[in-house]
Amino acid sequence: PRPIASFSDEPLPASIVVALDNSRSMEGNLWSAQKAISEFLGAQPSWSACSFLVFNDQVFMEHDFTHDARSVASAVAAVRAEGTRTALYDALRIGSMHLSKRPGSRVLVLFTDGEDTVHEADPGRLRTSIDAAQAADVAVYAVAYGPRQPESLNEITTQTGGEVVPARGTADLPGAFARIAESLGTRYLIGYEPPNPGKPGYRRIDVRVSRDGAKVFARRGYLMK
Repeated sequence: PRPIASFSDEPLPASIVVALDNSRSMEGNLWSAQKAISEFLGAQPSWSACSFLVFNDQVFMEHDFTHDARSVASAVAAVRAEGTRTALYDALRIGSMHLSKRPGSRVLVLFTDGEDTVHEADPGRLRTSIDAAQAADVAVYAVAYGPRQPESLNEITTQTGGEVVPARGTADLPGAFARIAESLGTRYLIGYEPPNPGKPGYRRIDVRVSRDGAKVFARRGYLMK
């Protein structure tokens, strides 16, 4: 156990990457996802910077970081469904790399309707992508669209301090993104002094609270360089 050295519940300036699965399987539902994402972007405070990428067979950066939410929303609206596969792990890795040099809090919001189908024969690729997110201090949130919730999303979000929000159908999409927006606006920053502060390597963290019924969303660790 470590004593708390600092605590803040003030809103943190954030850099947010939204990653949208625009593979062909989303063709009939893409417009609803785009509308929900645009509303999510519009709900972000003016001091947060947003960026946008899409992924299907590959990952494509559609808009770099800006404080102009309308500009990003225009890029979101222009996306069309294409490609036959889902490069989810690449989206996680590339989105994290894109965030790695940004100041303040770093957040990646993934939207997908399925598991990765590009690297399904390479079980180590998921771990590599999670490592990239952890090394960049990125918190990953995900909207899991459809009747099934990909197990990989649970692992990604648990390991990075985010959460998965299910959306069974198009009617659930606005609420799912609103849930993530609410979570981003109500995070706490806790500081402590680690034992052996000069020793490099990955440090695990277990955050516990005494309040009954509370569920903690927190990163599982950090990389000491």
